[in-house]
Amino acid sequence: MVEKSGTSGADTLLGSSDADTLNGLGGNDSIMGYAGNDLLNGGDGLDTIWGGDGSDTLNGGDGADELRAGDGADLVNGGNGDDSVFGDTGSDTIWGGDGNDSLYGGDGIADSPDGNDEIHGGNGNDDIWGGGLSDTLYGDAGNDTLNGGEGNDTLSGGDGADELRAGDGEDLLVGGNGDDLAFGGVGSDTIWGGDGNDTLYGGDGIDDSPDGNDEIHGGNGNDDIWGGGLSDTLYGDAGNDRLNGNEGNDSLDGGADDDALYGGSGNDSLDGGTGRDTLRGEDGNDTLGGGADDDALYGGAGNDSLDGGLGNDTVSGEDGSDTLRGGAGTDTLWGGAGADTLYGDIGNDSLDGGDGNDVLIGGEGGAEAADGDNAGADTLRGGAGADTLFGGEGNDSLDGGTGRDNLFGEDGDDTLRGGAGIDTLTGGEGNDSLDGGADDDELYGGAGNDTLNGGAGVDDLTGGLNADVFIADGSADTITDFNASEGIGDGSQANNDFVDLSAFYNESTLAAWNAAHPDQQFTTPLRWLRYEQSQGVLSSAGNYRIFSSYNSETDTGTLVPADQLNQENTNVPCFVSGSRIMAATGEIAIENLKIGDLVLTKGHGMQPVRWIGSRKLSTTELSAMPRLRPIRITAGALGAGTPSTDLLVSPQHRVLVRSKIAQKMFGTSEVLVAAKQLVLLKGFDIAEDVREVEYFHMLFDRHEVVISNGAETESLYTGPEALKAVGKAALEEIFTIFPELADPTHVPQPARLLPSGRQARKMGLRHLQNSRPLTTSK
Repeated sequence: MVEKSGTSGADTLLGSSDADTLNGLGGNDSIMGYAGNDLLNGGDGLDTIWGGDGSDTLNGGDGADELRAGDGADLVNGGNGDDSVFGDTGSDTIWGGDGNDSLYGGDGIADSPDGNDEIHGGNGNDDIWGGGLSDTLYGDAGNDTLNGGEGNDTLSGGDGADELRAGDGEDLLVGGNGDDLAFGGVGSDTIWGGDGNDTLYGGDGIDDSPDGNDEIHGGNGNDDIWGGGLSDTLYGDAGNDRLNGNEGNDSLDGGADDDALYGGSGNDSLDGGTGRDTLRGEDGNDTLGGGADDDALYGGAGNDSLDGGLGNDTVSGEDGSDTLRGGAGTDTLWGGAGADTLYGDIGNDSLDGGDGNDVLIGGEGGAEAADGDNAGADTLRGGAGADTLFGGEGNDSLDGGTGRDNLFGEDGDDTLRGGAGIDTLTGGEGNDSLDGGADDDELYGGAGNDTLNGGAGVDDLTGGLNADVFIADGSADTITDFNASEGIGDGSQANNDFVDLSAFYNESTLAAWNAAHPDQQFTTPLRWLRYEQSQGVLSSAGNYRIFSSYNSETDTGTLVPADQLNQENTNVPCFVSGSRIMAATGEIAIENLKIGDLVLTKGHGMQPVRWIGSRKLSTTELSAMPRLRPIRITAGALGAGTPSTDLLVSPQHRVLVRSKIAQKMFGTSEVLVAAKQLVLLKGFDIAEDVREVEYFHMLFDRHEVVISNGAETESLYTGPEALKAVGKAALEEIFTIFPELADPTHVPQPARLLPSGRQARKMGLRHLQNSRPLTTSK
């Protein structure tokens, strides 16, 4: 064993193969420990120290020293000054001490063997390299640069603006305090920015270089975070952060404050968190959630799902078939290109479908919400394409835009505009205003005192219940149910339907008529109107027709005089010829059934047919009244194997729905729903290819559920509207068989609960949203 001390000058101290103690003291010394577990102290000055073999302890002391640990598990302390330290082979512990140090876990030569090193930079701006195995690096105080190299390394920047590079392996990087820069490199790395405004990369910052599935946390501060090439998880945490998923299927969480999130390519998940955030899904099928506060969400390319969450949000689907939800607050939703579905949810929202065949739901927030929860005064615009708009609760404004649109105002006092295209407008409950716009439209006011204007084109107008206003616009429109409770002769417009013809029958137009017809003079516009009305068509109003009773099959009816009004509903549930009904002898085509045949019913076994009726609609009649086209229910549309083959029924014909969703909504698992209320679902389509149709309806002792083409559907329900529609001769036959039906106070019992049209559509949407079949085995 050698124990030596130098002088105040530049000494050279050499050890032995034993455990030596060498002290350089003052001066620029050169110290070599050789073999053995040596203690080597440089002292003051610019010293060079080699540990050699063995587990050595090297202390540089004051001055800018160069220390090389050599082989073995060494402890190296650079001391004060700007030191250079090399760990060499073995698992070394290195302390840089004060000063701007360069610290290497290995020997600084590429591909040379080394160990699992622990390196502390100490005070100062240090440059630290981890070597080839799994190292632990601490920058400590100062603006440090840490390089993990190969192996699964842990890098901790400490205080100061540090730069951390993980290198190869699955590394842990912690920036600490200060504005740090971190690169994950190859492998699945975990990065924590810590306090400060950090810039964090899951990869190594070089395009096309390999990396892994990284987890990155920004920490406190305004951070800039990039995910790298694979599937990364990014957390902005506190501060106004920018998160970019880059390539791969990434998960981004903005955390607190106002963040900007970019999904990049891949199927990404973005959550803004609290604060006013901006989320962009970019390429891929992305899921975006705004969270709390006023956010802006942009889906980008792909079929995206966007939810604004709380606050007044802007939600844009952009390209692809997207699903957008506004959440609570006054939101603005734009579907963009593709077949999109938009939900306004709670608040006074604005929804624009953009291009494509879109579905817009204003106030209900989908079928999940309870009645009254999500009412709002919403604005819905379908845009281009064949769109379907539901206003929901509240006083809503609906505009179909171009294309063949279906508009449902539902609850509240709504305004519906069909725009260009052959549209169907249904006001629903409330005092609604309906304008068909261009082309040949169908308008249904529903309950409430509604105003109906067909617009350009040959339109059909049905006011529905209460006192409605029909506006003549010069087109050859038809009013199908003009009625009054007290008669229009009492001078009141508050208790009857009202048609506004003032634009055509007024003092000016009357004077023009009288001037052109000297042999046919009228003293008042009303006399002129009544003269034209007696001919059946108001030619001065563009061949406008007003019926109190109307036969849609023959396109004829009773012209409304001023003193008599009636009402007729022509919709009736019925089967199309060819439908196969399960009877006692097996399946029988509906047209081959006879009175007395036994038919299988659900709950009452075999029941005899008491009455059968039919009506046939020609090609011309179906073209004139497209609303009477049958609905095609394709095989399996109701559930697995149900129906067994395609089934054609009239739009009002009800089918049995049996599901947990029905149980939750109505307190019973089985309900009967009109086929036309389910056309939003896959497998329920208007049969546009049918040129002519013959409808059949059959009656039992009670309303029954029968089996048709393997599906559970209804028999004729003898409600008042259905009885009005079957025709006088058929009605007399039915009254002969069932005289109690002639009693206006008689209320027939339905075979199952009959939800309203709005409730039925709501239930259908809920099945669609949850991907649930309409019928399940009991």
